Amino acid sequence: DGDEHQERNRPVAAQQRITGSRAGQANDRALNAYLSDPYFQRRGPKSLDRFDFRLDRVVSLSLPAAAATLTAFTAAAVWRGLQACSEIPLRVVVTGGGRRNPALMDAIRQRCPLPVLTAEEAH
Repeated sequence: DGDEHQERNRPVAAQQRITGSRAGQANDRALNAYLSDPYFQRRGPKSLDRFDFRLDRVVSLSLPAAAATLTAFTAAAVWRGLQACSEIPLRVVVTGGGRRNPALMDAIRQRCPLPVLTAEEAH
């Protein structure tokens, strides 16, 4: 899809900056602010757009800290979504461009006590 094409053609240095969240430390204040969003208290069905969470909470952080914070937020949001299910699934299958981000996949695996697979691994 278009996002994958754009990601494949992004300069290597930019990809390293984005996946470099392993080098940074998540900012607890920003992370807690993201996780206190009313979205997480609403019952489903619900959905988000990629622009629903603004970056203003991380713009003052270093790039590694911002990346680590957003990675931690994503992993926590995945786990919260799974906990809201009427039954906890047997596994998590990650699709989309994030499945190619090792730091994100590691964060989801650390947060979720379930097998976490990429779409390719699950196939």
